[in-house]
Amino acid sequence: MEHSGVCVGQNGKDDCFSSFNVKPIKIRNIGENEEEEESEPLSPIARMFHEPGSNVYIIFSLGFKDPLDSPTLKKNLLDTVLKHPRFTSLQIADEKNSKELKWVQTEIDLDNHIIVPKVGNMEPKAADQYVEDYISNLTKTNLSMSIPMWDAHLLNVKTSDGAVSHLVFRVHHSLGDGTSFISLLLSCSRKLSDPNSLPTFPAPKKKPISTSLWSRLFGAFIRFWTVLLVYWNTLVDVLFVVATTYFLKDTQTPLKAPSADVAFTSRRIVRCVLPLAEVKFIKNATNTTVNDVLVAVTEAALSRYLNRKYNEMMKKKSKAEWGNKIGYVIFPFTIGLKENPLDHIREVKVRMDRKKASLEAKFRFFIATVFLRFYRTKSLTINIVSYADTITMVLAADETIIPDTHQLCEDLQESLKLLKKSVLAEGLNN
Repeated sequence: MEHSGVCVGQNGKDDCFSSFNVKPIKIRNIGENEEEEESEPLSPIARMFHEPGSNVYIIFSLGFKDPLDSPTLKKNLLDTVLKHPRFTSLQIADEKNSKELKWVQTEIDLDNHIIVPKVGNMEPKAADQYVEDYISNLTKTNLSMSIPMWDAHLLNVKTSDGAVSHLVFRVHHSLGDGTSFISLLLSCSRKLSDPNSLPTFPAPKKKPISTSLWSRLFGAFIRFWTVLLVYWNTLVDVLFVVATTYFLKDTQTPLKAPSADVAFTSRRIVRCVLPLAEVKFIKNATNTTVNDVLVAVTEAALSRYLNRKYNEMMKKKSKAEWGNKIGYVIFPFTIGLKENPLDHIREVKVRMDRKKASLEAKFRFFIATVFLRFYRTKSLTINIVSYADTITMVLAADETIIPDTHQLCEDLQESLKLLKKSVLAEGLNN
């Protein structure tokens, strides 16, 4: 399960890992020609994650049915993760190239990276809180740049989800993104039916291609219209991105950070589990996608959460403005309660289809590579991972702005129930 959060050291310093008694690491002696071959500059995106307002870490945890021990973990890391050069490389300022950071291979001491806290016996509910608090505390410290920027934490506690041990990884975002780490995790696993085989995924079904003249002409027209639509949507989205960057501002809501200092605060990271079967049930009934349903659930939950906050403000005779609010994360959420929860899905589908027919994502990537300071850390981050028969939504929230993160989790679960109830009420499942 992937968790995402921001990790910043106290007073913005990069010495917070000293509490783990880090030993200096020696860079491997290599010749001048060899250094040119083994070192390479960090990409623009990787450099962006070292910016003062974008110092971002990825935290993910894995639950196991058996206890973990440090020697076994070290052996498995050597055979898997550490074969990736990023996990055995320092990020060194290149004196010959404007002190830009570059990757340099080094000898690694796993004792500097594996932490095993002493944990006593505790009840599953207490263990749940312990793991949550431990992960949250990791967002209050930095990793030292004197070692490869990752660490692993072994927590041998039995939680209410059935896991008897947990492995918590913290990796600086400059090493990769969530998708790449999930791919790395999959490459380290094997099939239960064949321990020597990598996991595989079912191939998508290909639609049969018609050979009739009418079908080919119609297909050509659809392709032309799709390309035209993509260019138009991209133009609109690019103009909107530029306008948002320079002129427009987010609507002030209780979820909006009061200042840019939010980039330097810790995060409370909690999990919200949704049944995949119910999400697929709603998807099939409304002729949408799993992503459409989850975005609609998120929008509905934020609407419920903000509606409750506004009610609290009104009771306290606050002068805050009442009414629907719009908050922008990556996808625009219309914050407003719906009489029919299915309206969230219907509206989301229209907007999602339009987003898919646009190159805005590629434009945002271009902006990130050119203007490293444009995008800052937000107060609330939601990551979604599906595994087996469950969907886990991971919330990383600034506790000073969202102190009741578990309430937002309950709103997500309740929103899914209301959507399913509306599907049944309208008979859309028939």
